[in-house]
Amino acid sequence: MADAPPFSAEQVATFQRDGFIVVRGLLRSDEIALLANAARKDAALLANRYSVEDDGGRKTLMAEWNHPGDDLYGMVSRSRRIVAAMEQLLDGCLLPDMGSCMIALDRATEENGCLKVLRGSHRMGRIEHGRVGKQTGADPERVAIALQRFELVACVLDPGDALFFHANLLHASGPNESERPRWSLICAYNTVRNDPYKDSHHPRYTPLSVVDDDAIRRVGDHTESHNREFVDPKSDNTIGH
Repeated sequence: MADAPPFSAEQVATFQRDGFIVVRGLLRSDEIALLANAARKDAALLANRYSVEDDGGRKTLMAEWNHPGDDLYGMVSRSRRIVAAMEQLLDGCLLPDMGSCMIALDRATEENGCLKVLRGSHRMGRIEHGRVGKQTGADPERVAIALQRFELVACVLDPGDALFFHANLLHASGPNESERPRWSLICAYNTVRNDPYKDSHHPRYTPLSVVDDDAIRRVGDHTESHNREFVDPKSDNTIGH
């Protein structure tokens, strides 16, 4: 007997209408503790972080790589519970069939700059992007109008909660002006049929080998992988620098 799909028909309809869906407790408490502790002591990750500034000069630190390996991060992004859920959501969407799963490692609130989304804004299609401060951002004029027409939702998440969201959903995180950290792991996905038509700093299609959910605990705090080649922000040729 085939496994039941991760989401109900109602949940899929919500994603198609709103462009996002929140899943509480996607990762168990022991899994999230393992991931959070490993990330904070991961020397390679810390050494390859780079900062991006918003239009107010506030900095966000991030590290980025393209291929999921056989380390702890790879076991999370390749886990059946996430891949099957993303497949179910993206199979029902029109192009571009891309989306992300953001997993909270710390509690994310408005006080420490949780992600905010504009409900339903993915239906606007892709908006031209340019430089906003030193970050890549959507056209400010269109965003200003979207803010008048779509509901702004603060995605308050506990550790282990996950936000699945469509690639075209307008989203932004606020500044963290609290003393509490706000770490998250974002796993980004694209469908096989939506292979990029030109080269960029992101790869073309490569097969994704799905693993059972218990692989996260089996791999432990192992964070080394031959597939983890960090992205140099200078290679981002999406827009001119």
